[in-house]
Amino acid sequence: MATLVAVGIRHLVHFRLADWGMDQGMDWWTSIRTAPLA
Repeated sequence: MATLVAVGIRHLVHFRLADWGMDQGMDWWTSIRTAPLA
């Protein structure tokens, strides 16, 4: 049971990091695309 909880926590953390990474990536991509227009 403890192992199941640990795995669940690891998945939760991984997904949170993935979401954050996507947000950072989109901001980076947007800044790259809009820079020439500024």
